[in-house]
Amino acid sequence: MALGLAAALRRSELVALQLADLELVREGLKLTIRHSKTDQEGAGQVIAVPSGKVLKPGPRLNEWLSVRGGEAGPLFYRTDAQGMMTKEPMSDRSVARLIQRYAEKVGLDPAAVGAHSLG
Repeated sequence: MALGLAAALRRSELVALQLADLELVREGLKLTIRHSKTDQEGAGQVIAVPSGKVLKPGPRLNEWLSVRGGEAGPLFYRTDAQGMMTKEPMSDRSVARLIQRYAEKVGLDPAAVGAHSLG
């Protein structure tokens, strides 16, 4: 979620990221967005994501990568019904459910949180 928020990504853009779309640099991250709602032709664009002091997407992403491993494929994997990580990409609907679950934990109405865009 930190990466999606820091990069102001849509859910669909976040779950479409591949490991190869990520470049760790001293100042933070470079992400290649290959296709988006506003880029129907798929020209793509590279965006910079600074390290930050609050969300800290770089360190959080490094923690995830230590679990995920360095195998090519989706940056974020789906989990199965038993909570086991698969090699399938996470769905944008899963991101919405996570946002709604945590919204409820902090006292917000989950029905009022759409999570269309994390930015």
